Amino acid sequence: MIKKLALILLAIATVAMATTLTGTMQTPDGTGASGYLYLSLSQQAALITGSCGGPIQVVPTYEVKITVTGGTVSGTIYGNDCLIPAGTYYNVRFTDTRGNAQMTDRWVITGSSVDVGTIVSVIVSGTTQTLGGNGVLVSTSATNQTVTQSSGTKFSVNLLAATTTWTMPDTGFCNASGCVFQNTAAFVSGIGTTAASSSTLFVGSGNFYNRYYTGTLASCVGVTDGWTAIKKDTHELEICLGGAMYFATLTAK
Repeated sequence: MIKKLALILLAIATVAMATTLTGTMQTPDGTGASGYLYLSLSQQAALITGSCGGPIQVVPTYEVKITVTGGTVSGTIYGNDCLIPAGTYYNVRFTDTRGNAQMTDRWVITGSSVDVGTIVSVIVSGTTQTLGGNGVLVSTSATNQTVTQSSGTKFSVNLLAATTTWTMPDTGFCNASGCVFQNTAAFVSGIGTTAASSSTLFVGSGNFYNRYYTGTLASCVGVTDGWTAIKKDTHELEICLGGAMYFATLTAK
């Protein structure tokens, strides 16, 4: 049975979507460390179907052994971003060639490739020894934090409050003073206010352009009062009121 489990875990090396571990491990004096890196999952997990190559059950208690020679790390393992449930991590230990323990840690491994030199310890609820790392959101962080969703998935939050600034993909933003859109904002259903509210539109130093059309006269039947347009071919300003069309002829100066 143990041999079968070992074969399952060793097969990780041949899986296209496994995360490749690269980089360098050194001793404090700068010498390349040699020994063995052992990684085991924090709990039972399953490999996500689709791009991650699942469905596969992954055995958590087996330690994947990666040989480190002269400081060079080269091996593969399932990334935590391809495993469910969310929040898994790897228990990590490093021994020298004689089996002496040199390091223990907890890592979150994501992406197609990761340099071990960029990995920092993850925080686990109830501990006070480690600080936040890749793939783990912390309440107070000195650096940027990123959540990357797998293709076809969504990050859903039932209540979201941006207390300072909310930044949009086009670098536009919203803060306590209002919102700034770097590109044209498309309001598909218009900009609406309630009947009891007043609406004010300030053009400022910019320009306001009304819609225009040519050809067949527009119909005001069933159209909300206030619809306006310029009929370009007859030089008329048209307004719908009470289902009827009102217009004024425009004179050039």
